[in-house]
Amino acid sequence: LNTPETSQYSENLDTPVVNMVQNRIAEIIAQRGVSPDRMSITEKVWVVHRLNEEGLMAMKGAVAEIAEQLKVSVPTVYRYLNKPLPEQKS
Repeated sequence: LNTPETSQYSENLDTPVVNMVQNRIAEIIAQRGVSPDRMSITEKVWVVHRLNEEGLMAMKGAVAEIAEQLKVSVPTVYRYLNKPLPEQKS
């Protein structure tokens, strides 16, 4: 008799993709330690670049969600993406 092996890994498909995207955007914003209302343009540019590096901007609806959470327009999110990433100060 062949019995399926149990795995230490499991999948959780209870959380819709939309919620995962929203949560990840919120996590990246929180990493800055400043609320979007008080973020500088440089900080918002960093957030947009970071989200793009993670591939979130390629997901349907993500750009609108990023704009909403950063409190900017969708075209502004794309403008931030086209700005060069600021140098990190050591």
